[in-house]
Amino acid sequence: MNNKSIKILFILLLLVCTSACSNQTKKEVKDKEPKKTEKEETKKEVFNIKGDWKKAYKEQLDQMQGEYYDEEASETISHDHYLLVDIDKNSVPELFVHDDAYSPRNIIYTIYTFDNNSVLELGSIIGTNFEFYTTDNDYLYQYFFMQGGHSIYKYYIDPKQKTIEKEEIVSCYEFDENGNNVDCNYILDEVKPYENNQPQNHSIDDYSAIDEYQS
Repeated sequence: MNNKSIKILFILLLLVCTSACSNQTKKEVKDKEPKKTEKEETKKEVFNIKGDWKKAYKEQLDQMQGEYYDEEASETISHDHYLLVDIDKNSVPELFVHDDAYSPRNIIYTIYTFDNNSVLELGSIIGTNFEFYTTDNDYLYQYFFMQGGHSIYKYYIDPKQKTIEKEEIVSCYEFDENGNNVDCNYILDEVKPYENNQPQNHSIDDYSAIDEYQS
């Protein structure tokens, strides 16, 4: 074998070794990458839905069809309707999903918003008897009523914490400390300008309200 053949053979051997070492290094780097847990994968699937808000909300509602058992609450949960309410007046409404728990005294809404191209859960609103009223400002009124008392709260979005926050505006109890009746109708003056601004319920599987929404 002449010197030229030996040089060619040496170069080929060097190329084979370099390629093998490179593949091994890539495998080692990949093996060292932290593997995502099942919980992290589920969270990404639910809350990192890309696209515009209409598409994202539809996909969110798709995932909330049917029933499931909530072990923490010890209840079977389903979702029967949703609301669209632009709380912060940014032209993109928040998504209120009604949790139809098998507890007739509870009214539970889970609130979502579309933030940074993703669906984000802001928190929940829980009560017994109440009505929502949208306003011209960056908050939502809730008129809460029950035997013996009435209250009005406002809900707003904390832009830093990315949460739904609650603040009491006024309360009235139907009986004073002596047991005399108290007329609580005056507190309705707070929501009277918005009495025609109650958000409408939409069936959980009907997306026409999302398609037709105009800011």
